[in-house]
Amino acid sequence: MRGCGKNISIVCNCRTNHPPRSDALAADTAIGPPFSLDLIVRKPKNLKWRLEEGESFHTEIVTRGKVLCEAGDAGVGEETGG
Repeated sequence: MRGCGKNISIVCNCRTNHPPRSDALAADTAIGPPFSLDLIVRKPKNLKWRLEEGESFHTEIVTRGKVLCEAGDAGVGEETGG
């Protein structure tokens, strides 16, 4: 049985020829979480527009969410070393 679900919002410049859901699926596969996972993938331009429009859903994500990694970070991946 899987544990409690998590929601993750990914803001990135998606691959140009693929819809955002392809990037969400690739992220879910790479993470392979032992719990249910809801992924939301947005391009920076799209997120900026949503915030400028005052959309409450994305505003709450940006103001109350936790940043797991940012551009320039090593990111989430396999551990290295001994």
